Amino acid sequence: MLPSESTLKKYYKEIKDKYFGDEVPDVDEVKIEWSKRLVVAAGGCYVKRKIIRLSVPYHEKFPDEIINTLTHEMIHLISGKHNDLFKYWMNKINMLGGHVTLHSKEAAVVNYIYECVNCGFQYKLRKKLKNLDNYHCGQCKSKLKMIKVNKSV
Repeated sequence: MLPSESTLKKYYKEIKDKYFGDEVPDVDEVKIEWSKRLVVAAGGCYVKRKIIRLSVPYHEKFPDEIINTLTHEMIHLISGKHNDLFKYWMNKINMLGGHVTLHSKEAAVVNYIYECVNCGFQYKLRKKLKNLDNYHCGQCKSKLKMIKVNKSV
């Protein structure tokens, strides 16, 4: 069972106090909610509206990633996008003992799995890659092959 939205607000306050100070809005100024509709990403941040959404499907699979995702989305309140400022905050938090990553482990809902023909690294995606020849492994630059399709696609 996923934590309540009031528990997410408690996590937000703890993360803010530990890493951000006054750099992010106070917990009462931000709406934090669960979303069943977030099926690609682990979370989303709507900076102007001060809304953070966490993916129900993703966190049902990876409940241990809730703090990581919330922290990631809090950085977006400062940086907007995955830019140098975002990476600065991510590295700072990780150096202070936190855990925040640039990307989630996989799409919240996986429909296609691709594998590198050389190193075997797997890419779990929601959407089918068009023209597979245009894509290469991010680890070793070799070609990819589709190895699994979710039957509901």
